Amino acid sequence: MMTKRSLRYPGVRPFETHEKHLFFGRSRDTEDLYDLLLLERLTVLFAKSGYGKSSLLKAGIIPKFTDPRAPESKQYLPIEIRFGTYVPGKSASPLETVAKALEPVAVVEDARFLTTGTPALRLWHQFKMRQTNGVTARFFLIFDQFEEFFSYPEADQAQFRAEIAELLYEEMPQDVRVAARAGTREQRAFLATPFDAKVLFSIRADRLSLLDGMKDRLPAILNKRFELQALDERQAREAIVMPAALPPELLGTGAGESFTYSADALEKMLRELSGKAAAGKGRIEAFQLQIVCASIEKRVRERGLATVTAADLPDFGNVYEDYYQDRIGELPAAEQLPARRVLEDGLLLVDTQTGDARRLSRDSVELAQSLGVSQELLKNLERTYLLRRELNTLGGYNYEISHDTLIGPMLKSRKAREATLEQQRQEQERIEALQRAKEAEAKALEEAARREEAERLQHAAEKAKRRANVFALGVGVLAVLAGIAFFVAKEQRANAVAARIAADSSATVAIEQRRLADSSALVAHRQEMRADSQKTIAEQNAEEARIALERMQRANDNLVEESAGRYRRTPL
Repeated sequence: MMTKRSLRYPGVRPFETHEKHLFFGRSRDTEDLYDLLLLERLTVLFAKSGYGKSSLLKAGIIPKFTDPRAPESKQYLPIEIRFGTYVPGKSASPLETVAKALEPVAVVEDARFLTTGTPALRLWHQFKMRQTNGVTARFFLIFDQFEEFFSYPEADQAQFRAEIAELLYEEMPQDVRVAARAGTREQRAFLATPFDAKVLFSIRADRLSLLDGMKDRLPAILNKRFELQALDERQAREAIVMPAALPPELLGTGAGESFTYSADALEKMLRELSGKAAAGKGRIEAFQLQIVCASIEKRVRERGLATVTAADLPDFGNVYEDYYQDRIGELPAAEQLPARRVLEDGLLLVDTQTGDARRLSRDSVELAQSLGVSQELLKNLERTYLLRRELNTLGGYNYEISHDTLIGPMLKSRKAREATLEQQRQEQERIEALQRAKEAEAKALEEAARREEAERLQHAAEKAKRRANVFALGVGVLAVLAGIAFFVAKEQRANAVAARIAADSSATVAIEQRRLADSSALVAHRQEMRADSQKTIAEQNAEEARIALERMQRANDNLVEESAGRYRRTPL
């Protein structure tokens, strides 16, 4: 875990109220703005980003309003309010943010009657209920980074304008005045006791024109403006030299020894920071001065310097990038890449059209979860002053980049990291392409081998085909011969079948003729028997019988002879 050190120069973060003893170079600006605030109810502080508006308010103006040695009429209760960039569904409305900031101030018991019969407490009610009975209460509302207000829905903005105007310019709203008639004497007396409220809007110079949209309720909003300029030579010398000369016991535990600047070192710093050939001809931006001085303080600690010479100064061309890289380098090695992702990806919003970037304010829990980092890492970044933490209306904290001046170095680092990732991606693609080429070459070789084998097989197939054709021709001839033989055999078979049929027919005829012969023989036998039986008769008629017998005998003989002849001619 990193330890928090007591530093003489806060770097890019604003000075805090408890660091008023380190805040040098703005004494005249503090007095002039303080006098204007005492005179006016509504004041606008504007300056370019990085000129030190927040530091002036925290370490210059707030201590003036809370100085117990000041007359009571000049003592105000400062209430610091920061809206943050609007996030749909998460951000509280501007009025809710003001009410949340007012919660630590106790409500006066005698004022609780204001809650009865009032459907919704407006800002006037909220402040009136915290007015000490019998004493004029004084509230000083400080709206820092007020340009964020214009990211909220128009309906929220309109309601805020109306209630701020009522708070500043109406001693008692008409509805309260009417309701007071039914109250007690004490309640009416309480309502008649005035309270004092002052409002300061702190806004970037390039967003000043946005305030024109508030003139419908606050027509004098741009009448009283205070422009914070960059540091002149005298102010810059004081801001450089005085913190270094403070004894360490004024800074707290861990503070380094005091040191001085040589004349050549101081002149070179003023010349480089002013951007002019000679010191004193140009103004110096506070955030640049703080970064340079923070880098020098780091070298003083590391080298044990008592006096800083020109040779000990950092390279002014890279001082802001070096400052950022040094702060990242203070983190454990394992946290440095996640830290860059938090700062460069999570808290930078880059316009894809113009390439411009701005910082975002995000809830600490949501930020850590979305990027997969720990709360401890965010705290470490806060200790390096690369992040600043603000209370939000949800009871938690918002984180944002500590100052706009780091946007440039962070954006450059992000682009370099993206370029490295792109190179790695391209290298990976090149390696993959080479691998694919090798695989394609191997496949080509394999395909060539397959093609060669296919050609060999094709040649073999053609050769086999030729052999098959010859064989097929022989087979065809044999088939023709076989066909002829088949037909011959078929014809012979048919003839044999016909011959067999004829033979079978002849056998049948012979069998039939034999049967007829057998029948004739049977007839003859019967006739013979009949003849024998008639022999006696025949003998009685000898002559006729003998003649008849002879005739019959001759007829039978002729018939037998003819039948036997036919039988002998017929094959069996």
